[in-house]
Amino acid sequence: MTYKEKVAWLQRYLKAREKANFLGGCVQEMEAEAQGMRTRLDGLVRDEQKVFDAMDADETGRYLPFGYRNGVPSPSQKDKRADIAKLNRIQLHLDDLVTQMGQQLYDGQIAAEPLVAGAGRNPCIWCDYSFICCHETGLGERALEAPAKPFEPEETENEKEGEQA
Repeated sequence: MTYKEKVAWLQRYLKAREKANFLGGCVQEMEAEAQGMRTRLDGLVRDEQKVFDAMDADETGRYLPFGYRNGVPSPSQKDKRADIAKLNRIQLHLDDLVTQMGQQLYDGQIAAEPLVAGAGRNPCIWCDYSFICCHETGLGERALEAPAKPFEPEETENEKEGEQA
């Protein structure tokens, strides 16, 4: 095979591979779209109608983490929507966490304490830095300890007494 024939063969091969990758990508996109229709999104959205309209004008519930009932967002999925006060509480909490992490690093507290969310869900399995920290499974791990609704406003004593009465 001459040099010219090799180059021509290589060009045909690359073009065919590119076409196959494109078609494979299209198939993957269609499969992902079909999968998305079977699963519901998860997350938190600002509780404003203009946001809902911008994200899902047809009110299909496909692009939002909640569905619609009788043309309004489902009341049973209120926890998927947040007012500005709740979003501000979340931002303050995240700011505090980042500040706390920075202070711990500055103080030299850099021990590996991975958050293990459940049995068989150790993040060290896919961590790119496991060879650096040399963390041993089962030692110094943290469990997920979060309140059920951490960003809801705290009840005052008057509200608690009203519930008990």
